Amino acid sequence: MSAPERTPPDPLFIGGTGRCGSHALARLLNRHSRYRTVPVEVRFHSDPPGLPALLAGRTELERFVAELRGPWWESTHSDGSPRGLSRYVAAEDFEPAVAQFERDYRSHPFGASADLIRSLLDPFASAEGKPSWVEHTKNNVASGATLLELFPEAKIIHILRDGRDTAASLVHQSFGPDRFKPALAWWEERLAATERGAAELPAERLMMLRVEDLVERDRDATYERLLEFLELDDEQDMRWFFDRRLRPDRANAGRWRQGLSAGRRRRVTKRYAGALERLIVADTPARGLLEDALSEARADDTP
Repeated sequence: MSAPERTPPDPLFIGGTGRCGSHALARLLNRHSRYRTVPVEVRFHSDPPGLPALLAGRTELERFVAELRGPWWESTHSDGSPRGLSRYVAAEDFEPAVAQFERDYRSHPFGASADLIRSLLDPFASAEGKPSWVEHTKNNVASGATLLELFPEAKIIHILRDGRDTAASLVHQSFGPDRFKPALAWWEERLAATERGAAELPAERLMMLRVEDLVERDRDATYERLLEFLELDDEQDMRWFFDRRLRPDRANAGRWRQGLSAGRRRRVTKRYAGALERLIVADTPARGLLEDALSEARADDTP
């Protein structure tokens, strides 16, 4: 008698505000024998116009499929470089998966949606002989309730980064604000949305993690907490990446200070502290981490 077909372990989703360190964390976990990191943010499963909107009845099947075959499949960055699933998934694999989804969705919407995600992403893991995968689209936490309906045993990590460093990174990107003040407002708005999503998730499925703790302040304890949350053994390749690559200089910790006078740094920090105070008003999962960040910001602001 043949053994029953084994369902792959449920995946891991990492999210945050964007420019928050999710890619670095995904690269770390890619070094473990359990996980293959999906090399592109696939987006259709957690972006607001994607599966969350379709399953909630806020968009139509035909519109979702058009977007799936359009920008989520193939588009370009503002600099003309390619983006989308077409960089990594062959059209002869993509089209049958989408066609099957179209046939099944109206009778089994959640099952068809989970099957679509698995049919496109499971091969990333199986190609390397790994049982599961990590996906790091920034909206994964904000849309976490939908993802847990699709994958009830999945886990989600909300990674937070100092908003000043996030803003300093954002102004150099081809998207988003190109000045620091609106970039910090961008961070605040997206963190608030992420926290609203996190508040809907069961505690045992969600981990809150500050990138500064992982790379600098509380490295070993945070690394051990990550292993415990994911029920992973510490493996040599992953530990090497943590020791050698996840360092403060490589993570650009404190980059927001570069080129700023002492007075300008105090003004930036005062604005950042005000954003933290507004975010802390709500009793959300990251409240404790945000209170820690606020204490540190106030210490930074001390002449």
